[in-house]
Amino acid sequence: MASPVDVMECVKDAMKPESTIQDRLECVSNLRVIALALGDEKTRTQLLPFLKEQCDHKEIVVGDDEVLTGVAEVLGCFEDFVGGLQYAHCLLDPLLALCTVDETMVRSQAVDAIVALAKKLRPAQIFEFLAPKVLQLFNLSADPFTLMLARVSACGLVATAYTGCKNCGKDLREGPAKDTVRAGDKETSYTPDKLGKELVDAYKLQYNADEPMVRRSAALRLGDVAIALGDGADLVQQFDTLIDEYNQESIKVIALKSAHIFFRAFSPLDFLHTDGTVARYVACAGDKSWRVRVAVSESLPHVMKAVTDSRKGNGGEMQEGLRMCQEIFLSLLDDNEAEVRHATAVQSAAAASVEDAHFPAFQLLLAKAVEGMVLDKSVAKRTDLAGVLLEMATPIGMPKTKDVFLKPRLSSEGEGGANGTTLLADLVNDPDTKLEVISKLMGLIDVLTISQASEVIKIISALLTDKSWRVRHAAMQLLPYLAPQMSPDAFNKSFELDSHALKFSQDETARIPQDWIVCCKAIADCPGYGSEWLKAHIVPVLQLRLLPKKKLVYLHAMNELSGLFGAQAMAEDFLPHILTMFNDCVPNVRMRCAETLGKIAYNGDVGKPCVDEQIKPALQKLAKDLGPTSGFEDVDVKSFAKAAMKKMGWPEA
Repeated sequence: MASPVDVMECVKDAMKPESTIQDRLECVSNLRVIALALGDEKTRTQLLPFLKEQCDHKEIVVGDDEVLTGVAEVLGCFEDFVGGLQYAHCLLDPLLALCTVDETMVRSQAVDAIVALAKKLRPAQIFEFLAPKVLQLFNLSADPFTLMLARVSACGLVATAYTGCKNCGKDLREGPAKDTVRAGDKETSYTPDKLGKELVDAYKLQYNADEPMVRRSAALRLGDVAIALGDGADLVQQFDTLIDEYNQESIKVIALKSAHIFFRAFSPLDFLHTDGTVARYVACAGDKSWRVRVAVSESLPHVMKAVTDSRKGNGGEMQEGLRMCQEIFLSLLDDNEAEVRHATAVQSAAAASVEDAHFPAFQLLLAKAVEGMVLDKSVAKRTDLAGVLLEMATPIGMPKTKDVFLKPRLSSEGEGGANGTTLLADLVNDPDTKLEVISKLMGLIDVLTISQASEVIKIISALLTDKSWRVRHAAMQLLPYLAPQMSPDAFNKSFELDSHALKFSQDETARIPQDWIVCCKAIADCPGYGSEWLKAHIVPVLQLRLLPKKKLVYLHAMNELSGLFGAQAMAEDFLPHILTMFNDCVPNVRMRCAETLGKIAYNGDVGKPCVDEQIKPALQKLAKDLGPTSGFEDVDVKSFAKAAMKKMGWPEA
């Protein structure tokens, strides 16, 4: 085994600037192996300082970004190679050195690695080894460009460092840990509370930074810092700065996307003093940039939820703010830009789920607006919106759901009479929306209840014979969900089961017969169905095995259902049919026959005499498989038969 000195020499040689990129990347990928060879102590005292030296190079040449990103990725989960979590803080130095590298991908990976590592550290370790260095990043003595990069990274670490400072009191009480640390050029001493406050104050200053890159980074972490603080009201001024009309579009978009996290951190009392902030947030819906308006629409339902929760704790004081949010949401549904209308419509189900007894018409207005977009064939991405429309059934409740989806609609000619079709029928008859609607029908039935869903059941029954196999398959998958809610007689009658069972078992698309068997098993497991239902409605259809692929369906069914019939029924009614197939001329049939016989024997689905006298001899013959017509053995058939015999512990001879 090479000595630690030799190992380090190899590492240094591989990481030389003149080495090829491939050599350096390979060295980085082998850092765990290298650490094992060095041992915990040498890794901390030799390998990590060397890596920090490599990370301190400010000039990035071709390939360096890949190497340094790899280093950050590895060090983020390297604690087991430095002696465990008690020494894991040693990994912070090389990672922090990467936070000032002139390459976005490297800095981002380094920040992510530090955040992931900090989740495993004790708060006292974060207070002592990370928080002071994050504060130093905000006040780094370096050229303006490097200082800007350091502040960008520091914004991503503030929430983690502050949380460590806030929670380290318990560590300080329970064990040996420093109650003060020193940071900065003047080596100022800090208590946890003081250091946490300094971090937040330094972070707040970044919202007014001259560099847009720094302001974007601060905006991106707004929600995380608000959660760490536990009180979003401390950042109201900074949030107002970010969404100011004179700020850059990209910065406003980032801030608005974090708005729901920011508002969720507010206490009910805080909302009483920040109604103006809600108004300024809502005012962004009128911004000239459509991207800003999209950002508002994407976060607005979550902001409405936060405002509603605050209103409940405040006796209705925030009703005006909620009303503003609802009106703005409706206006965005009618925006001039198609992208804004679509983004808003996608959020309609979430907006409708916000409870508000003072604006009952809001939900129906949303449903009607989205309905119009779904039925307009000129609207792009109608499929997604159809799914959103079905999701709105849950928040709007059963009476309104029946009115929206199942009430006959007026004729388009304006004659005032009903044209006999419902919105749901139109959606399932539209090729663009059919599959999406089927996938959401379970939620619709849950809202209506099975007793009020007769129209939906008729639609599902009709879809079982659709010309598209994907539609037939999607509708078929709903049957196990519906079966336990209906009696067996009502279920069989509603879906014409005998007829559909035959069609599914003979379907030309191979996936449908296979999944039909799985559905049958799920239905048989429902109370009131069981093996008797299978024998009456499914087995007779499966025994119509005229072609090889029908035999395969039968064998697949026995593979799935054999445990439901009982040993006597299996031995008398089903095993004889299976045994007729082990000498079939089609190799696939013989192969599946071997698999099925092996499963029946192993699970004990028939008695031991049947296993010894019928199944075992059949598998022994299949293990020496010779094609009944060609005389050539089939390797796959033999393999399946031998595998089944091996599982049973039988010799091949």
